[in-house]
Amino acid sequence: MKSNKLRNDAIISFSFKGLSALFSLIFGYILNDRLGSEYAGYIFWSISIITMLSPVGCFGLRNVVLRLIAKGERYSSYTHLGVIVKSILIVSFSSVLVIAIFYLASGVLIENEEKVSIASIFIISFLFVNLISILESAYQGKNNIVISSILSGILLNFVLICALFFEGIDHILFSYVFLISNIAIFVLSLTYWISTDRYRELKFPTNDEMNKVAITMLLIQLASQLNAQFPGVFLGTIANGEIIAVYAICLKLSTSTSFILFAVNKVVSQRFAKLYYKGELEELRKVVQWSTRVMLSISIPILLIIVIFSGEILGFYGKEFLEYKNILYILLAGQFINVATGSVGFLLQMTGNEKHHRFNVMVSAMLSVSLCIILTPMFGIYGAAFSTFVGLASTNLLSCIKVNKLLSINTLKFW
Repeated sequence: MKSNKLRNDAIISFSFKGLSALFSLIFGYILNDRLGSEYAGYIFWSISIITMLSPVGCFGLRNVVLRLIAKGERYSSYTHLGVIVKSILIVSFSSVLVIAIFYLASGVLIENEEKVSIASIFIISFLFVNLISILESAYQGKNNIVISSILSGILLNFVLICALFFEGIDHILFSYVFLISNIAIFVLSLTYWISTDRYRELKFPTNDEMNKVAITMLLIQLASQLNAQFPGVFLGTIANGEIIAVYAICLKLSTSTSFILFAVNKVVSQRFAKLYYKGELEELRKVVQWSTRVMLSISIPILLIIVIFSGEILGFYGKEFLEYKNILYILLAGQFINVATGSVGFLLQMTGNEKHHRFNVMVSAMLSVSLCIILTPMFGIYGAAFSTFVGLASTNLLSCIKVNKLLSINTLKFW
């Protein structure tokens, strides 16, 4: 194992993901402070809708793009630029279709006019958010960890934080800033790719290469987003803006413990695919073991700090947050299981076992969504938090079992 290269990439990815998590928390605080809990809640809710529907807009191509580009042009009949251009065309069509459906349905499904006005602007950003995620995967496949990490949220959150300090900013103006920022980031990231790409010839991958796993990836990613985002979106349809803001902030705080998982995934996902297809299974096992050790050694101290100082941290966002410490604890428990099981989802997807991961996340999504629909009207924010925990825990534990069975790798055995 090229341990030095792996360690250096991990440090870079960790630094950027840590910065991204910090910016996300700062953004949540400033948004809540500047626009108030009600409008902040509506904005968080709109972002959750975009995030939940993004797999449909991306047509499951994010990990497909990562794999195709990680494979390398020397061993392929296509060029990287061909992969990106074809993906952009597919994603543009599917995203515009989702936007059109949303506009037709929003007036019927959403009664609150303020929610509709904000969500209607945010949903236009849906196209560009998806295109950026395709480019993020492309840079990740090319092992450009820096740009991939910047595109994963650092740059956007930085711009949004700056925008919130302008005089006269309100929820509508902020919604337009979100839209314009995503357009600009997409244009800049695509321009940089084209300017630095060695092979500018357009050789497209075949439909079979693009589509044979895209549908599977679509189902996996959609089910994963339903697990993560549906409780918040559903809660937003029956709760006021302040409750939505509380849930969103608690979710952001809990995911700050698992940002290391996303950082490590950026580094090891490409290596998972290469080592597996080269038949270097023992080396693959070492990389998995190393990644789990790194994730736990960093996430556990962060989790303990948040639990011990939960009152002070939540109070920083507002006195109304203090009574919801248990919501934070429930979500933290789910994130701990997420980290403790390791990169099991990526491991299955990068080793050609997408169908097994698809089964796991679909079962978990059905369980999580069903619980959410039943429990949230009865218990409000607590029902939403519990269903999020169940979805996250069940997905990772099922995938952990399947990785052990298929690859003989026990991700829980990290010592």
